[in-house]
Amino acid sequence: MTMTTLPIKGPHRSFLQALASSVFSHGRYTDKGRFADRVSDAAPGNSPTSSQSLRSPAYDQVARSITCLPLLDTVNLDDRQRADLVIGTAAVEAAWKAVQADARWANHSLMRNCILLALIVRDILHGMGRLDAVVMPVGAQLLRYYNGEPSNVLTIGSPDAPVLPNAWNAHMVVKIGDILFDPTCGQTQRHWNAAPDTAALLLRPECGKVSLFEHGEADAIAQFRYNRAGYDYVMTYFHLTPASAKRAVGWEAYKDALPKRRAPLVQSALQMLRNIQLPTARMGVAA
Repeated sequence: MTMTTLPIKGPHRSFLQALASSVFSHGRYTDKGRFADRVSDAAPGNSPTSSQSLRSPAYDQVARSITCLPLLDTVNLDDRQRADLVIGTAAVEAAWKAVQADARWANHSLMRNCILLALIVRDILHGMGRLDAVVMPVGAQLLRYYNGEPSNVLTIGSPDAPVLPNAWNAHMVVKIGDILFDPTCGQTQRHWNAAPDTAALLLRPECGKVSLFEHGEADAIAQFRYNRAGYDYVMTYFHLTPASAKRAVGWEAYKDALPKRRAPLVQSALQMLRNIQLPTARMGVAA
């Protein structure tokens, strides 16, 4: 499916432009890699009444069953892509099972730590022989439509996010082959959407552009659409703009990027996967 710039017309256009220039979903990460958002969840004519309404809902990562949702057309995948999807899905789900089994993380909501989780998944894939797995800093935008008009928007990686000390305005995902895995898609969950916990999407260079409103456009790399309770949703991952990419450097020095922080979880996940039969495809896959 070819994606073009999302249409924003009429009064909704001015609403979203104002939203973008004020509290337009500034996704930020502290020096620990945690998501600290400043997001407007207001629809036109409505205003949040408290700071709590701007935050993501409480996330119980211990009791929750976290699975990787394939947000792509599996029927039209080739054998290589199918193998990548199965292997990557296993790595993402094993990563979360390792987190849930480790009491040291019981009081830490790691769904808000995209850097840490993406690196865990990448290292698991490396341990499985998939040395081609890489992490990717990207932007992400979630739009909700009602009757064809946008009503809510959330963007991570917006060029107008405020510059803060020890903050990172981007989102970290994992790529193997043509498949993008988002181990922390759940951090975009709000009362107005039904975003999945984790997701797998097909990278599509032909996606086109995603509108960042008065900040221009960005190159989209993956997208999925879904419907819930009469609303349509569009989630788009995109390459960071030059301005955002320049500000996103340096994440390797964050605490969540330290190998020793994730090593026990990686080893635990690999142990879980030891006796699981997975497909082998592409170079570097352990036979």
